[in-house]
Amino acid sequence: MNLLDMRTIILSHVISNTICATVITFLWIQNRKHFTGLGFWSAGFVTQLVAVVLIALRGTVPDFISIVISNTLLIVGVLLLYVGLERFMGKRSPQIHNVVLLVVFILVHTYFAIIQPDLAARNINVSLGLLMSCSQIAWLMLYRADIETRPITRGVGIVMVVFCTVSAARIVVELVVPPGDDFFHSNIFETVTILTYQMAFIVLTFSLTLTVNRRLFADLEGDMTRRQQVENALALSEEKFSKAFHSSPDAILISRLSDGTLVEVNEGFCRLTGYSREEALSSSAINLGIWDNLKDREQVVADLLKNQRIHDHEYSFRTKAGRLLHCLYSGEIIDLSGEAHILSVVRDISERKRAEDVVRLRLRLVEYAEDHTVGDLMQKALDEIGELTDSPIGFFHVVEEDQNTLLLQAWSTRTLQEFCRAEGKGLHYNVADAGVWVDCIHQRKPIIHNNYAELPHRKGLPDGHAEVVRELVVPTMRDDRVVSVLGVGNKPLDYSEKDVELVAYVADIVWTIVERKRAEELLRQTNDELLARNEELDAFGHTVAHDLKNPLNIIITFAYLLADRESPLSEKEMRQGYQTIMQMGLKMDNIIEELMLLAGLRKADVEMAPLDMTPITAEIQTRLAHQIEESQAEIAWPASWPEAIGYAPWVEEVWFNYISNAIKYGGHPPRIKLGATQEGDTIRFWVHDNGPGLTPEQQERLFAPFERLEQSRLSGHGLGLSIVRRIVERMDGQVEVKSAGEAGEGSIFSFILPASISPP
Repeated sequence: MNLLDMRTIILSHVISNTICATVITFLWIQNRKHFTGLGFWSAGFVTQLVAVVLIALRGTVPDFISIVISNTLLIVGVLLLYVGLERFMGKRSPQIHNVVLLVVFILVHTYFAIIQPDLAARNINVSLGLLMSCSQIAWLMLYRADIETRPITRGVGIVMVVFCTVSAARIVVELVVPPGDDFFHSNIFETVTILTYQMAFIVLTFSLTLTVNRRLFADLEGDMTRRQQVENALALSEEKFSKAFHSSPDAILISRLSDGTLVEVNEGFCRLTGYSREEALSSSAINLGIWDNLKDREQVVADLLKNQRIHDHEYSFRTKAGRLLHCLYSGEIIDLSGEAHILSVVRDISERKRAEDVVRLRLRLVEYAEDHTVGDLMQKALDEIGELTDSPIGFFHVVEEDQNTLLLQAWSTRTLQEFCRAEGKGLHYNVADAGVWVDCIHQRKPIIHNNYAELPHRKGLPDGHAEVVRELVVPTMRDDRVVSVLGVGNKPLDYSEKDVELVAYVADIVWTIVERKRAEELLRQTNDELLARNEELDAFGHTVAHDLKNPLNIIITFAYLLADRESPLSEKEMRQGYQTIMQMGLKMDNIIEELMLLAGLRKADVEMAPLDMTPITAEIQTRLAHQIEESQAEIAWPASWPEAIGYAPWVEEVWFNYISNAIKYGGHPPRIKLGATQEGDTIRFWVHDNGPGLTPEQQERLFAPFERLEQSRLSGHGLGLSIVRRIVERMDGQVEVKSAGEAGEGSIFSFILPASISPP
């Protein structure tokens, strides 16, 4: 007989589960923002409560609900708790195996509840489900949990071990002692087991609540530790900031955003600006005049309000002494006691900028020198160095080799426009007569006169010369002698050694470029002369081969005939041969004379005069008589010619070349027409042939050096068209060719010379 009523135990189980579910639900509501997974805890406990209620209603509701559904909900509740604990611990894992477990459990329980009812089998099935579910929770809380959190989770893990132990013991007992067929009239061991489950469930609720509280305490303790660490780090950061602030070589300052009042500056600021800390903190950046342009500060404030910070913007600042500084500015808006301030870092990059400017200046001067004169280059250099040193006066002198004579080469543009109107550019004068600036020549080193008016040995200034306040003069040395002097003057502040370095460097650059330009100019002139002479030499060789071959062949032919004793020539023919040889010899002599004249074309100082084309063209007919007869050429000559200006021997050679080419390269037989047309102040003389014409490509290269068109069956002779062009250009004229490039249309070769009389 069972002393404990199972229905009473199940009813008390319902009451205790209701209390536990309520506790866990409130635990979830209070801590859901702090921890994840508590909702699954609440769902699991509520599911367990529903399961126990359905068990209590056995006999009232269908067996499938009170047996299968209720026990399934028991396992589901444990699995929901497992999922929630994984999320709570941050140890999520796949749950497919638990889904399989649940499906198998439902199938087995349904079989032993509906198909083959067996209370012992169902109890074993429930115990196995609880054993497998609770063992996962025990493993999670005791071993999968992080080492530092195991003290917090150990209690829940132990409770789950109890559940596993009770479930395992129940399985053994069920196999040995059958419980019967009615759950509510089970043996004493089954009653004790259910009661043990109930007490373990209550302990589990307490353990879960304790786990959350311990977790909250641990997190609070961690927050306090982290806060202490943050405070320590903040104190260390403040210490580091203070050290960095005051020891930084850059200028660092904190100013009020609204009016620029300085609230803190470092030593770097004092060194950079020349103001003491007391002076700075008793004023504002605006009143101190640190900003060279106040609009820059307005722009900085606008950028900061828009972006909160700016980094490495270039601005100009002024020191207490008025010296201009180029700096990189970085700033950020910070809050001090509820008021917006600007934390500014200013880095002086004046030296770097000056170095960059000098490099760019060198490149600019080199490029400028390419297409400007030496004088322009000197003035450009003086303008540039004046900008770099803030000097309105600049001058450049060349020192002659005797070291006693000066040549004023250039003033800066600003000097000429604003300060000095004294004459002297290009004049030579003695070093002894110059002012105190020539001390740099005597001492052979740069000279600074920052107190020019107080110099005892200074001389008076010429009329129109600007007043000199201070000056810096640098000599340029080559081969241990002074070759030039570059000077600047009237800088608002005193000149320094840095100015000396800069001016000396630029002066050396200028003289180097001047020397190079002089050498390049000399080399260019020499190359031009050599090129011209080589071209003339080539032209002479080509001309000799071109113009002497035909008369020389005639002479050789007649000489062979006259030397042959068996020659069939009559006495009259022999006399004619002698005469031809004499004529060709004279013609060769004339050609050689003309070639000698052509060889001196570049240097020859010929006199241009009005040309009578009639005898010139008549001579051409005589020179080309044999060629005309042999080719059966027909030439149409104009009755009269307009008068142009030129040199007759050269013009004859031009005609000879044009007409001989028209005969050689014309039609079969050649039909040639000559003429002249006045075009304003010039006259165009032309030769029109009936040849096959010239393509545009041939026309482009026709007057190139010694270009010859391979169209004729005859050997070429006469001056090349390139020589024709040079001759005509030497007479202030030009050559042209026109051709449609079609057979029979021919080509028109022309040369244009100045007219002797301009048209009315």
